[in-house]
Parts: sequence; C-alpha cells; structure tokens
Amino acid sequence: MTAAASVSARVRAAYRGRSLLVALESAVIGASAGIAALAAAIAGRAEARDAQTIALLALVATLGALSWWLERRAAIGDVARAIDARADWHGALTTAFESEACADASPVAALLARRLAPSVPTRRFLGGEARSSSMVLAAPFLAAAFLGAVSEGRSAAQSAPVSASSRGPARGPRGSAPGASSARAEDLRAEAERLAALPGRSPEEEAALRSLAEEAQRLAAQAGRPETPLARLEGEAAELARRIEALRGATPEAGVATGDQRGTMGGPESPVDAAGDGSMRDTAPSSPPADARPGTPPAPGSGVGASRWWPERYDAIVERWVEARRAAAGGRPR
Repeated sequence: MTAAASVSARVRAAYRGRSLLVALESAVIGASAGIAALAAAIAGRAEARDAQTIALLALVATLGALSWWLERRAAIGDVARAIDARADWHGALTTAFESEACADASPVAALLARRLAPSVPTRRFLGGEARSSSMVLAAPFLAAAFLGAVSEGRSAAQSAPVSASSRGPARGPRGSAPGASSARAEDLRAEAERLAALPGRSPEEEAALRSLAEEAQRLAAQAGRPETPLARLEGEAAELARRIEALRGATPEAGVATGDQRGTMGGPESPVDAAGDGSMRDTAPSSPPADARPGTPPAPGSGVGASRWWPERYDAIVERWVEARRAAAGGRPR
C-alpha cells in the first residue's frame, strides 16, 4: 500500500488543511481584537501613534489570536474521528487509522484500512471546515465599524471648540458642558452689571459688583478653552454666584411698590402730606354739606370723593360708613 493511498496519509492531509484554516481564523480574530482595542484607546483620548499604545495593541492582538488558536486546535486523532462521524462510518475510519499506526495490526484491520483509504472524504471535510470558518470574517468588519464610529465621534468633539471660538469668545454649544459653563458665567456677568447699575447703590458695593462682573467675564473666556478642567469652572461659577447673591440683599431693587396710586398711601392723593418743615400736615377731606342727601355721591373736592386714598370699587362701602357715622352722631358732622 502506498503512502498516498493509506488512511493515515489522507487523515494527515485533512489535519494540515484544518490547521491552516485555524491559523487564518486566529489571525483574523487577533486583527479584530487589535482594531477594537484601538477604538477603545481612541475613545479614551489616547494617541494611536504613541509607543505605549502600539505595544498595548500588539499585545491585545497576540492574546486574541493565541486564545482562538488554543480553543480551536485539534489533534490528528480528533480529525480522524471528526471525518468518521461526518461520513457516518460508525468508527471504521478511526479503527483503520489506529491500526495503521500500530506495527502489529491484525490482517482484518489492515484489510479495512486498504478498503477505506480511497473513500476518505478529505476535500469534503475541508470544505465543511472552510464554511464554518467564513463566519469569523464578520469580526474584522464589526471592529472596523466600531473604530469608525469612535473616530467620527472624537473628530466631532475636537471640532466643536474650534467652531465655537470662531463664533465669538467664550461661547460654546449650550448642550455641551463647557458651553453650559460659559453661558452660566455670562449670565452671572450680566446680573452683576445689572445690580451695579441700580440707583441707590453705594460706591463700594458698585465697585464690588463691577469686579465680580469682570471675574465672570474672565471665567466665561476660560470656559471656551477645552483644556480648562470642568470641575474648576463649576466651582468658580458657584463661588461667583454666592458672592453676587450676598450683595443682592443690599440692593434697592424697586423700593416700596405703590401699585394703584389711588388705593395706597403712596399715591399723590394721600390724606397726609409732609410739610416743608418736616412736620406732618393733615389733608383729610372736609365734612360733606349738611344738606347732602344720603346715598348721593359727594361732590368733587369734598366728602368721599376729595383726596380719595382707597380704590374706586370701595366708594360705596365708604359712603355707607360715612352715612352710618353721621346717623350715629345725630346728623352732625364729626
């Protein structure tokens, strides 16, 4: 029996072909692991050309390929049993292969090996292995898609500060953290300037508020720089807000609101006016004429209508109160 026609030779050919396929699978898996590691490094803002990054990527790719090889490798006896199972020979090929390996094989085993040798489906076995290995080809495409998405995201993040600075100083997109810090600093500056411009502010308080507005403007400029730590920006903004709020309490925001001038004591028709010498002068209306009929609205300049300091909707109530007081006093004005 020639070596080419033996069962062992055909099984070894199938074993070598499968080992080559597993080696290719391992290389593909290693490359995919390296690409995925590169995407993770880019997401972590690492430089792809850095020597340490390159060494780490090579280590990840090597470990990925080695782990796949150790998982998929098989002994030559395992290959013989796999061919036997796929051909549904119920152990005949395994017996013939093992008998050829033994020097004292029985004549029956030798005869079995000679009959099975031409029928060993080596090519069919390798074709099935190749079809199962084709699924591994999807791994590098998935890793490349992941790398592309991460690279695009990093490019967009790097271009955002540049486009923001071209629109103006210390301005960024409000959706980003630096942009939000810049917008908050601008709001603090505007609030400090507004409080400083209010009337009644002492020179010391106005100077302090102007200084806080300048600090807020400097903080807004720092927020537009990508290298500025976000935690420091937030801390300084919180401190500025606290100092501005402390000065807000001493600000004469609007004084005492007068509302309806006819219904409050701050209106021009108040019953008490300050005299020129600082004393208070009673400007209450004089009593209505004796011949005034009950229920008749007082004439302008006298009674209820003169120097009215309540809202018009209370005229009827005040008139009834005046009439009641007049009736209680026997019609005599008090």
